[in-house]
Amino acid sequence: MDRIDGKKLTRFELRLERAKNPRCRKYKPRLPPPPAQTAPRTNLQAALEELRSGELAGAQYDPCMYGGSPLAKRALAELESGVKAAVVVASAIVADTVDSVKGAIEKRKEKKRLKAEAELRAQNLAIRRKYYGKDAERRRDEAERIRAATPAPANPIPTREALVHAYIHRHVSEEAAIRFGNLIADLEEHVSWKLTLRNSDGRIVKGSGGIREWLKKNCPELAPHYHTCQRFKRKTQPDAK
Repeated sequence: MDRIDGKKLTRFELRLERAKNPRCRKYKPRLPPPPAQTAPRTNLQAALEELRSGELAGAQYDPCMYGGSPLAKRALAELESGVKAAVVVASAIVADTVDSVKGAIEKRKEKKRLKAEAELRAQNLAIRRKYYGKDAERRRDEAERIRAATPAPANPIPTREALVHAYIHRHVSEEAAIRFGNLIADLEEHVSWKLTLRNSDGRIVKGSGGIREWLKKNCPELAPHYHTCQRFKRKTQPDAK
């Protein structure tokens, strides 16, 4: 629901469309968590893991292939393997040192960048303060238009007994599950979250609490099952177009 007739809606227009359709879903699907990082964090750790797994040893030749003492050939092979391992570890240490130097340089650049951003934010704040009053009036007007566009609840607020009965029988059939979800949707239309208090800085410090607080006060049997109630409600909500 971000376009109407090919026109991209503004943020206020999106809020207005959602207010006109209070029973539509208002959330976005959650993305799956990123895969866990299993790669070693430093070059030295990578080299040690390769040594531990034996991947650096490679294919060993037969110490008796070209004649000579098998003991001497075995000692030579062990020495060669040790030299390879020492070279790899030394290279890893040098690479870690280079990485640490690069990290120090990056931290210095990041510090300068943060300082420049702080100065830019201060300049932008000084500019915004010139139209704070006008912007606050615009937001109040938009909030009033959204409240006026929000339709009245189509059904009365469900009672505690009806909610508990529908919750207990929600698994009896698909119709019972839909009935319970519709009751929660009806409840949300009556007790949707509203701002009740701001502090002197204009920050929100208290809200009405919405369905969660209503269940705690009026239906404590379902208060521990708030997320289950929301899950059944989402089954009955159509997607925003």
